[in-house]
Amino acid sequence: MADPVSSSDSNQGSGGSKQVSPHDAWANAVLAAIDGGTDHADGQDADQKSSSDQLKPADGVIKEIASARKVFEALVAHSQKIPDSDELKVFENISQKAKKHLVEAEACAKNGEFQKAKDRLENAELGLGGMQSAYEQGVSTASKLEGHFKTIKDLQKQSAAFYKKRSEIPYKKEVSDLLSYYTISETLAVDAKAFLATNHVKDASTVIEQMRTAVQNMELCFKEPKDARTAEKAKADDLEYGIVSESAHTGQDVDIIDDVFVEEVALAERADEIFALNRQLEEDHKQDRTGWNKKHLSQFEEAYKQSKIFLDAANKMVTDLWLDSDIKKALPKIDSSIESGKAARLRMKKVGLSALGHGDAESAEIIAADQDSQADIFEKRHARLKDDLDRLNTAVNEGNANWRPVCEHINGAEFDGVYLTAMGGIAEAEKWTQIGTEDAQGQSEKLQVCVSQVKANLVQLQKLFNTALELRDARLSRLEDETKASATKLQDLTQRRGEIEAWSIDLSPFDQARALAVKALERMNVTLADNNIIRAPGQLDLLNANTNSLQQVFNGVQSEIHKIEADIKFRFKNLKSTFTSLAGRKNELKKKPAELGKFEKESSEAFMLFTQHQAVMDACDRKAAHDFLEGIDRNLGNMKSLLGESTGSEAGSGQLDTSGRRAELLQAVRDRYSQQQQLEKWSNENDDVAGLLSEFTAAYEEAKTQSDHFNVGLIELARLNPALVEGAMRAIDQSLDGMDRIFQNARELMEKAKGTEAVQSELNRISDLMQRIKGYDPRVAQYEDNASLFQDADEKSFYKGLIGNLKKCLLDASYHYHKDDDAKGEEALENLDIYFGSLDDALKQAEATKKEVDEFDRIAEMASQSMATLTAKENTLKEEGQHEAFEKNRTAVKLLVADVDRHIADQDIKPIRKIIPELNAAVQRMETEFLKSGGETLKGAPHEKTKGSLEDDVAGQKHDVTPENGNDAEQKAKALKKEIFELESVAYKACEVMVVLDEKVKKLKDKKHRDTYINNKKNFRALVTELGEHIRGGRMDEARATIPRMKAAARKMEKEFPKTRGEQLKAAFGKKKKDPFATDTAPKKGKKK
Repeated sequence: MADPVSSSDSNQGSGGSKQVSPHDAWANAVLAAIDGGTDHADGQDADQKSSSDQLKPADGVIKEIASARKVFEALVAHSQKIPDSDELKVFENISQKAKKHLVEAEACAKNGEFQKAKDRLENAELGLGGMQSAYEQGVSTASKLEGHFKTIKDLQKQSAAFYKKRSEIPYKKEVSDLLSYYTISETLAVDAKAFLATNHVKDASTVIEQMRTAVQNMELCFKEPKDARTAEKAKADDLEYGIVSESAHTGQDVDIIDDVFVEEVALAERADEIFALNRQLEEDHKQDRTGWNKKHLSQFEEAYKQSKIFLDAANKMVTDLWLDSDIKKALPKIDSSIESGKAARLRMKKVGLSALGHGDAESAEIIAADQDSQADIFEKRHARLKDDLDRLNTAVNEGNANWRPVCEHINGAEFDGVYLTAMGGIAEAEKWTQIGTEDAQGQSEKLQVCVSQVKANLVQLQKLFNTALELRDARLSRLEDETKASATKLQDLTQRRGEIEAWSIDLSPFDQARALAVKALERMNVTLADNNIIRAPGQLDLLNANTNSLQQVFNGVQSEIHKIEADIKFRFKNLKSTFTSLAGRKNELKKKPAELGKFEKESSEAFMLFTQHQAVMDACDRKAAHDFLEGIDRNLGNMKSLLGESTGSEAGSGQLDTSGRRAELLQAVRDRYSQQQQLEKWSNENDDVAGLLSEFTAAYEEAKTQSDHFNVGLIELARLNPALVEGAMRAIDQSLDGMDRIFQNARELMEKAKGTEAVQSELNRISDLMQRIKGYDPRVAQYEDNASLFQDADEKSFYKGLIGNLKKCLLDASYHYHKDDDAKGEEALENLDIYFGSLDDALKQAEATKKEVDEFDRIAEMASQSMATLTAKENTLKEEGQHEAFEKNRTAVKLLVADVDRHIADQDIKPIRKIIPELNAAVQRMETEFLKSGGETLKGAPHEKTKGSLEDDVAGQKHDVTPENGNDAEQKAKALKKEIFELESVAYKACEVMVVLDEKVKKLKDKKHRDTYINNKKNFRALVTELGEHIRGGRMDEARATIPRMKAAARKMEKEFPKTRGEQLKAAFGKKKKDPFATDTAPKKGKKK
């Protein structure tokens, strides 16, 4: 197989247009040679070749193809030794073309087409030569890898050494420059290693050179500046790492290079040459043409006209360019026209010599003699062209060095192509720089063509550079804008750190993310200062990633804050709902003064804690909030315990009134429908509200979805997972808060557009149906309060079930009202009368049961008194059998009385009706054992006693069984305890008034009234606190004196609220309102016994 490199050279040297260019242009040249070879092979005329003279035997062709295949496979197998990805890509491109020709050669040989096989084999061999060159270049690059790593390490050592000696620099600017170059060199070291790691050796080489420049600049910073006398001295703070100098750059400042040829001189030379050529042309045209044949005359005139046309065109371009500044662009065209004119003149001269009978040899001698007479012209021209070529060579290489870094990542491929073409033209021109005696004119003409082409290439390189510079500046501008945006975002998040300093949340992740973002911003600023668009996108991506990470951390902390606040508010609302429910059951303890006092004390403490809610939320202290809720929970647990119910944890206390809180949330969801309808109306009037409507609808649908969990029967509702219940209630509560916020925003938008009064008037409109629905609320509340009158649990359960059905009717009516279906709402209200009648019947039964229970209680008390009386007379029994019978009957009476008391306490009345006859019988058996003194029996049989006879017996024995009166100390202690209970009861009732007024404070439209109420409320709370301190300190006189002041403060609060119509009528007819501060424990007036 022929050597692929020599084959390529010979092919190009024999007139081919492809040339082997210097530097690293070998790859593109080989690819071009392959393409050219293909066209040549395909374009050959098979008829011009003789198979007997030019074809090798078939077996020889097949052997050469097999040999080429082995070489190909060997080169492919060793391609892994090429580390640079770009060089490997070139190798693979060449190998693909070579493989294609090799496969075609094998196919042709197989089909017996040996001439075609040989042609394809030659192309394949050319490709193999390219692969060999690419492989050698890749191996050469591989040998540089280790050197690159060592160079980076050495440069880092030098950079670190200069940095350590920075304190030796006395001038501020030089210190700033050194620190900047140090930062740049470290950044470039990272980039160079990254390029090497990803097999981009050329890119690494470029970065290493930039790093070398930065280190060299660091060394220059130690030299004394020219303005040392006036230069600002460096301070200690200036030596810290991080200062970035605006003048620090790793690359050289690139300016447009000076024009490498003097345009005026070049243009003048072209004008002189055109003038001389025109003169010679005219002299040649005056030649005597007598005796010429028509063919010679025609060819002579045609050549003359062509030469005249080209020279006139060149002369016109020269003339027009005297006032044109862009001479460089037109010179190649002028040179081309001149050369065409010369060629036409020579043809004309040859035709004339041929017409005169001169042979080719004689014509050549005559033309050569003519050229020798112009040798001085060609020598001058040749010298000028050589000088132009030298300057062009320098300019092209300097342009490549200075412009390539800018163009490399913008239009680098095109730049490399033009550069390789220019270097190829320079290499071609070098062949014609040595002028000879044989064809001086031809050499000068060829040199002129090469120089003109290189000039055009240089102009094109400069144009590519200018284009790349504009694109680079545009990219840098865009990168700077994006960097400013990220910096602004970073600054904003830093300033907003105070917003998330709450609830003891750990902010170290935020601070760490901020530090990374600040560092990325510093690196980005250095990259922009260096105009480095290679690293800038990656640095910007890192900056954006770190800034977005900081935003995510901020959003996460903010979300956690909102979650904590929502959790605290949710738990607070649950506890408040539970408190309201428990406080309304106080009447259940009327018969238990001691428990009632404790209940009111716990209620007062819980109420005082509720008033501190906003202060706890404002403090944003998680532990304090937890303690606050735990304190309320303990009070509510104690209240529940006093009512005879089991207690639980905070979560349990949240479930103390799950049904009540659940009903509140469900009703709130239903009420939001009217707000949605209002938003739909507003969205038709204001486009800004339309977006809010979609948000509101989404939150409303979510709340309804969560509400569906509770649309089940009572039994199934009781079986629901507590976690599911709590989760659904939390979701509903959050949706309600979101809807309130959205509706408020929409309301503010409409108030700006329509005015506050108009919007308020819209929202206050309400139908007669809703007025009647709301009118039932006080009546339903009264029925709920009357539940405490029931002493039978079954009757109470039935009664509460009726109330539940009643409220369900009202909820249905409200739901239909919000759906604008008043007809169905009216249908739902029609069932109310039935439920109200059933409730009244149930209350009558409760009253009858209460009387019955009172009678049971009286009978049990009489039995106990009878048992005590007879026990005192037990010594009157004469016989032993009587003692045993009495003891047996007395034990039976005790057990039956205990059963009656237990069932009354459990509100299980039905069994008592069976126990009472048994108790009467036991008492009668117990009495029959006694005889009257002197052998007389008791008056009348026990079963014949009339109603109340047992009470008479007990009354007759009272002086025998009454315990002795206690001493004075015990009596005083009891009196003090009673008085404290009464004082606390007054305070509790006053607090209840304040709770009611707090619910009505929203109705105070006048700010003056609201402010007065708030001041009166503060005075009242201070007096309640003062009363508690007096009681705990044992200062009863001061405590008694506080009561009138506290009542007066409470009445002041009431004065700020307008009286209802009922209150006005009562006042008009002289009916006194019941004193809300009256106690139930005051002694009743009556006759002394």
